Amino acid sequence: MKRFYRGIKYTAQSSILDSMETGVFGTYRGATFRFKQVPPGRIPDSALPLTYRGVPYLGIR
Repeated sequence: MKRFYRGIKYTAQSSILDSMETGVFGTYRGATFRFKQVPPGRIPDSALPLTYRGVPYLGIR
């Protein structure tokens, strides 16, 4: 996908991940949403283990 930012052209490299429903629901500001999880062994090489305020998660570049 080609994009522009401040007059500079670049090609976005997005990765599509298959996900599974976890059966866990949440509510944020009145909107209900479902949590999804990436199946084990399907985590891309571009995933980085990160921590935010003591909570570990995977960040995808």
